[in-house]
Amino acid sequence: MTTIFGLADNYTINECKYFLNSLQQIDFQGELILFSNTLKARNVKKYKFCKIIKKPLKYINLTYDENILRYYYFLDYIKENITHNDKILFTDIRDTIFQNNDIFDTVMEKGIYFFRENKNNLIFTEDWHNIWYKDIEREDMLDLNSKKKFIYCSGIHLFKNKQYAIQYCELFKQKATDYKKYTWKLMDQPVHQMVIYEDKIESKKLFYNENNKFVFHMGLCDEGEYSVNEHEYEAKNYTLKNKKYSNTKICLEKSIPSIIHQYDRRERATNLIEKLYS
Repeated sequence: MTTIFGLADNYTINECKYFLNSLQQIDFQGELILFSNTLKARNVKKYKFCKIIKKPLKYINLTYDENILRYYYFLDYIKENITHNDKILFTDIRDTIFQNNDIFDTVMEKGIYFFRENKNNLIFTEDWHNIWYKDIEREDMLDLNSKKKFIYCSGIHLFKNKQYAIQYCELFKQKATDYKKYTWKLMDQPVHQMVIYEDKIESKKLFYNENNKFVFHMGLCDEGEYSVNEHEYEAKNYTLKNKKYSNTKICLEKSIPSIIHQYDRRERATNLIEKLYS
């Protein structure tokens, strides 16, 4: 049974509905743990797989961004409540939907799967992320070869079991503590890069969007990388096996990714998702 973890604080049920409806449509058989002080159990009553957990009060005095603190919440919950040895997925909520169960059904080759934002953009060289990286660049918190390293999303990671999820969260907490010495605004993205390129994580696999059947990050992709309807599919002469689904899914050339992330930055994708998951 896969357990999904997400943070939905300050979200309304409307902001979560595409995410929740997409999980329901693929008949998700695992458990979704949402940390939120705004959503209530009655808001998600029809989603049998969903459980709302209040944010722990023990971290209330930490002046960290919520995207940092979510990994503190996840770690405590996993240690105290997860007894199974199946997959764990950490994910963003508001701009994420599920298209199929492939990511849950896969036999993982490594302990942790990380997913690259873009095939070209490198750390410190891409404007969207640079605002988050200035402090670690100034303080040399990544090695001198960092500009040759790709950017991996801080919002979605897949773990083979709880052992690897705990390892990631504990390293994340340590890096966050180190990084906090140099900045007033602690963000998850630079901390995540430091963890990814940490030698202590040996059992990891790094994916890029291109024909990756698990996660497709749309924010920095090229418009030509995906299709959203049958006409585009035919025009691009895709070799996708599941052709009959191509007019109701966001497709890559050879795959239908399980997870679509950052769709709200793409009008065509947003229009399709609003139609499918409202």
